[in-house]
Amino acid sequence: ARPPPGGPAGGHGVKLPGALPDLLGAADLRLPDIEGYAVGLGPGSFTGLRIGLATWKGLAYANRRPIAGASSLAAMAAEAAGVAPAERLLVPLLDARKGEVYAGFYRAAGGRVEPFRPEAALSPTALQDLLPGPGTAVGFGGGDKAFRGEPGAALPPPPAAPARPPPFPAA
Repeated sequence: ARPPPGGPAGGHGVKLPGALPDLLGAADLRLPDIEGYAVGLGPGSFTGLRIGLATWKGLAYANRRPIAGASSLAAMAAEAAGVAPAERLLVPLLDARKGEVYAGFYRAAGGRVEPFRPEAALSPTALQDLLPGPGTAVGFGGGDKAFRGEPGAALPPPPAAPARPPPFPAA
């Protein structure tokens, strides 16, 4: 038997349309109240990203509202910037599976984060090779667990760092 359109039962294609009315109701909003849309551009599963992008782009187009995309790793770095030690490279990590992590490399500057080098899917060795040196970076996110602590010695976590991209704040 083939899975239903949108993926297996309970997948993104099934959950997202039903979650939208629940989300709006919880915020006491209606669709016309939304002034603009922000959507995560990944990294993440191809199917999940495609479904999310198509959904929000369709809503933005139909309601004549602006839409903007953001890196999930950049959002994690921005959230961690306030709790990370000063002058440390912020390295958000998400599990990319197959023995790799998605890694971002950011510096906090003037209340914002700026890319230090491009985001990449990396093996533990390649990640270690890109780090500037011991004590110069902090790592956080679920990806650090993918290596069973291997990068942990070189990438201590900052206090209260996010394990996943933060939710968008309520308007």
